[in-house]
Amino acid sequence: MTRPSNGSSKSFDASLLEDDGSLDLALMVSDHPVLKSCGQALLAGISEVNQMIQRCGPWIAAKDFPPEGTMEVNKMVSEALTKVQDDMQRLDDLDLDLLKPEWGDRDSVRMARKSLIGFGQVMTQRLESLKNHLAQPVAKFSSMLGEKKQFTTFYAWDSDGIEATKPGDAVNGGEDPEERLERERSRSRDAKGKGEERSDESENSEERKWNRDTPHFQWTKGMKLGAAGRYVVKKKVGEGSFGRVLACVDETTKHAVAVKVVKGVPRYKEHAHAEAELLREILRCDPGRQSFCVKLLGEFTHAVAHCCLVFELLDISLSDFMRDTDDRGLLLRDIRTIGSQMLQCLHFLSAMGLTHTDIKCRNAMLKDSRGDMVPHPRKDGQELKRLRRCEIRVIDFGGAVLKKERHSRHIGTRQYRSPEVVLGLAWDEKTDVWSLGCILLTLYTGQRPFPVQSSLQHLALMQRVIGNLPKDMVKLAAAGGSLPEDVVVDSRGGLQIQRKLSDEAQELLNLAQPLEQRVLPQHGSFLKLLEGLLAAQPEKRLSAAEALKQDFLSSEPVE
Repeated sequence: MTRPSNGSSKSFDASLLEDDGSLDLALMVSDHPVLKSCGQALLAGISEVNQMIQRCGPWIAAKDFPPEGTMEVNKMVSEALTKVQDDMQRLDDLDLDLLKPEWGDRDSVRMARKSLIGFGQVMTQRLESLKNHLAQPVAKFSSMLGEKKQFTTFYAWDSDGIEATKPGDAVNGGEDPEERLERERSRSRDAKGKGEERSDESENSEERKWNRDTPHFQWTKGMKLGAAGRYVVKKKVGEGSFGRVLACVDETTKHAVAVKVVKGVPRYKEHAHAEAELLREILRCDPGRQSFCVKLLGEFTHAVAHCCLVFELLDISLSDFMRDTDDRGLLLRDIRTIGSQMLQCLHFLSAMGLTHTDIKCRNAMLKDSRGDMVPHPRKDGQELKRLRRCEIRVIDFGGAVLKKERHSRHIGTRQYRSPEVVLGLAWDEKTDVWSLGCILLTLYTGQRPFPVQSSLQHLALMQRVIGNLPKDMVKLAAAGGSLPEDVVVDSRGGLQIQRKLSDEAQELLNLAQPLEQRVLPQHGSFLKLLEGLLAAQPEKRLSAAEALKQDFLSSEPVE
């Protein structure tokens, strides 16, 4: 046995997980297939997590870790985390507007889903705590046992040696922003040259798993980050595969800020540098803050491995706001304000020659989520929250690309992908416009329009919601060999699915309503905007500039 130091400054909670009755109750109140399968998986997971806690507790207490056993349990923890997170995502994607009577009433299903997600979050916290305590032993044993190390190739920006903005540079004059960004990004391109195909080794699934399994930065309340301990940590406000976001107080300005601490993974560090460089360029071109992009306040490195980005402190994402308010949506006046602000952002990015590529509810943050409960104008007997201050910021620019750097690989989050992306065709900034259409419809109905798990299901649901996809797009995808597996083109140029969908996916498809049936008759101007944003052909889809001129955004909507 060897005695590496514990990977966490906190003592290990060896108490076992117990079902407080919420899982059993959730399984009793609804026969919804997603709730049933996810609930049963969480129940089975309790036993697995408890076995891991019991096995590792003595090792952690004694700081005495057996090499092979530690590596085995670490793998089990990673697999369990993936399962729980997948189940929570399936629950989050559940569309409450597509319920069958035998599955139970809407409120019962909603509360059951909320209970299951809550327990999944508890299970996730325990698994992450266990993984953090195993982190240092695993790192030590990996080298001892000859584990394969990661190799990364990153094709994006390199912040080293980039020229600073000169004081005399004009905000909207001088060098074209796209040319400037293109020059800056070119420093990190492969030596083979611009026009040649490059393979991205970082896409290797083994490396992706290594990156995911790398432990998060360990923080404690009151710890200090940055030069001279400038940022004092108060609490954690966010977390993702990339790292953690901590609410801090800037001791220099006495203002609250958000510090994004990236995992100690070379690929993630490169992405963080790229995002920081882009946000600095956005701020240079937008000193009046009219783009509604998040403001970067600083960048530093902590403990050699962790790249840290300092942002203005925001409240919560639209995704979290929807979940906290039981997916009841927003008032049309707030949807109008959010739509206008996000379109201004997309118009600004388009002028810079940029496509965000991952516009979604989680990447739109409210500056202030406080509000007052008022009667729901679209759902009798319910209430929703009227925001007191409706203002958003668009975040996560790590995947933003220039016009000259567009590629054929899938981009963005599956449920927000445009038809051209799903079909594997060329895309441009209008793919962001489609994603925004999905967001606005979600804020109106309370549910994602495309809660899908595969491209096959996505295409089928698109055709149910917006109508048959244009024949020229379908034929082009077929000719290029980019149609999803089990999708073919019939003699009339229509899509045909050759594989039977799962029962769950087929039920979702059968219950899906066309777009025009999802919007009340009195909200015709909103429907017209949605039809423009969700047009299947990019050429017929509204640009951000065109959408800003739509009637819905130019007059106060009637609730």
